[in-house]
Amino acid sequence: MSDSDAFAWPLMRAKVLDTEMAYRVHGDAAEQAARIVFLHGNATNSFTWRKIAPFLDGLGQLIAPDLIGMGGSAKLRHTGAESYIYLIHRRYLDALLDTLVLTQNIIFITHGWGTALACDWAARHPGAVKGLCYMEAEITPLISAYMEEPAVEEYKFLRSKPGEAMALQTAYLMDKLLFAPLGPRLDNAEREAFFKPYETPGESRRPLLEWEREVPINGIPADTFDILISVRDWLAESDVPKLFVKAENSTKMVGERLEAARAANNQRELNVSAGAHPQEEAAGTIGLELVRWISRLS
Repeated sequence: MSDSDAFAWPLMRAKVLDTEMAYRVHGDAAEQAARIVFLHGNATNSFTWRKIAPFLDGLGQLIAPDLIGMGGSAKLRHTGAESYIYLIHRRYLDALLDTLVLTQNIIFITHGWGTALACDWAARHPGAVKGLCYMEAEITPLISAYMEEPAVEEYKFLRSKPGEAMALQTAYLMDKLLFAPLGPRLDNAEREAFFKPYETPGESRRPLLEWEREVPINGIPADTFDILISVRDWLAESDVPKLFVKAENSTKMVGERLEAARAANNQRELNVSAGAHPQEEAAGTIGLELVRWISRLS
């Protein structure tokens, strides 16, 4: 959170379908004001936006959900293989956004799988979204022939029984996806804020594994393959203004993903000195650009 006492971004909870979801909120939902919605990706939660959100104070109501089973949101009652697939996340997120009466003047700021969810929602709610800022995003299916061999082997491993055991019984995915890329940038309190939902080995870590397994490669899984085709098409065809944050040290936004990002319509690109988590590594640069970009949207 911000060092300033003037910015408070408390964690709230709402009844959603058969459970509760958590979200952070700052500011009032004034009529005609922007509703700025932050959507996180894998291995993080709403806490990851703590450095960017204070820059946007006064530009609209700020809302940052925790996806189901992640952050402060409740775990699903019944878990196991395919319990936290994309379609489940979409169902619960849709319900939360409905509960918060998010119907118009929405600006999405997203990372990772949060980008797919935002584009998907925008495509199903034409006219409701007035802007999208995204980074390190899942926006297109992948083909193994165009990928680096270690990445292909990693995806195969995580779809295997040994990979599942390692993901659920050790901190392997948190280390790989978050702690190793950020290293000393995170202090102990910050590491705890991210790791707390997964501190118990076993099914508490299922959301991390399922998100990795949802990346469609060579058409599998079929559901997310179709969804990411739609996401890629929406980016290329929609007139909604877009801000693509390109991390200079990214290993994700290369090849097919980078091509899909740069094919987006009505978009400007911001290059930042960062890797897998620009919102953690280049918050100042992104925050200042967001202020300019959102002000122009208004």
